[in-house]
Amino acid sequence: MTEKLVVNSGHDDNRPVQPGRYDVDGCVETNVTDGFTLVAVGDLIVTRPLTTGHHPGFSEIVNILRKADATFGNMETNILDIRSFKGSPQAEHGGAYHISLPALGPDLKSMGFNLVSYANNHSFEWGVEGMRETCRALDQNGIVYAGVGENLAQAGAARFLETPRGRVALVSCASTFTPMSRACDPAGEAPGRPGLNPLRLEE
Repeated sequence: MTEKLVVNSGHDDNRPVQPGRYDVDGCVETNVTDGFTLVAVGDLIVTRPLTTGHHPGFSEIVNILRKADATFGNMETNILDIRSFKGSPQAEHGGAYHISLPALGPDLKSMGFNLVSYANNHSFEWGVEGMRETCRALDQNGIVYAGVGENLAQAGAARFLETPRGRVALVSCASTFTPMSRACDPAGEAPGRPGLNPLRLEE
């Protein structure tokens, strides 16, 4: 008996694959071209725009961020205007109630960020409203994010960044989070719960 492994490889042929084997040629194929560059930084805990101030040496860093095809960071804050915010801080936080001015969204874009992870211990410090405000700010500035959503399927979904040198996929999850920040899927007629994509482990 002949088995076939179907992969999104771009091949139209239906070459048979031996039982227990993988179509190595197909599954490693990529559309990322030579010269592709990725810059990754750590936690983005920034409360206000940085590009408008004078920080010695910072412009050299920004030049590196801007030149990359994909510039990635961990979105460990929430972007909202506290003066008009309709939500409230949650009973539990991930170490502090991180909050950033709305101007941070355009500033991140100006620095070159186009890809962020948003599943972490600070994602839900300002509840569903804070998550939605932050997602709106990222969307408005063309920054692709993953790790949160209106239900678990959305929170766990891969998000894609299209660059001139190829497509980049991002899946984001968190192993440290407040209990009520977990997303869940719909159950029967009950709607899903907005939240982050949780990675639950036991030692």
